[in-house]
Amino acid sequence: MPVAGSGDHATAIGLYAAIVTGLYRRERTGKGSYVTTSLIAEGAWSCGMAVQAALAGAKFYPLHDRKKPPNATFNVYQSADDQWFLIVVQPKDWPALTTAIGRPELAADPRFADAAKQAANSAELTAVLDEVFRSQPLDHWRETFDHNHITYGVVHHPQDVVNDPQLLANDIIVPLEGAGDRLKLTVSSPIKVHGVPKVTAQRAPELGEHNEEVLQQLGFSLAEIESFQSNGVVPHGAHLETAATGAKG
Repeated sequence: MPVAGSGDHATAIGLYAAIVTGLYRRERTGKGSYVTTSLIAEGAWSCGMAVQAALAGAKFYPLHDRKKPPNATFNVYQSADDQWFLIVVQPKDWPALTTAIGRPELAADPRFADAAKQAANSAELTAVLDEVFRSQPLDHWRETFDHNHITYGVVHHPQDVVNDPQLLANDIIVPLEGAGDRLKLTVSSPIKVHGVPKVTAQRAPELGEHNEEVLQQLGFSLAEIESFQSNGVVPHGAHLETAATGAKG
């Protein structure tokens, strides 16, 4: 299943880019623009690699079977302390991996002599690597992979991600104002204009919280707004009730 909200986030960025492009065109030509985007268009763009592959007639793998993957050197494994990590090893780096993990004889094993043989015997190779990687904790493998220039990535839970100091240091996770004691931080937008500070992140408004301001900006008087409320045209919020009462007094 896709991550929740992935289409919404992509659409927001796409619409922002479209608006900025329209403003740039107006600056250059003096002509305004009518710009649009859609969830379906952004969804196809976000999955563009797979969609374009389908357009090119690609054949797709079925659901990934970790114990019998298409490529055992592009697979997830578990360390002795139950941490998961992904290795990405190109054929040219296969000898370096076998040496790094203390199993240099694997490089000469006829079952794993080249990429085609490894693919044909992926289940056997995965079983061997499973046993090796389960023998040591993650810190050991981090040091081993770093020292031998083996590409890898640790599988993080969302709880681990939010505690990554890089997110705070680079203003990817930022303070949030007005959301109460239980929510002090939020994810910032991924766009940065250097030299121009971003507006401080604030909580989302309550339903109807700014009805009065919006209606007044549209030219309606407080009396008209109160009429809308009493007739059920717009929701009757506590904020609006206070404002209308104050105006009558």
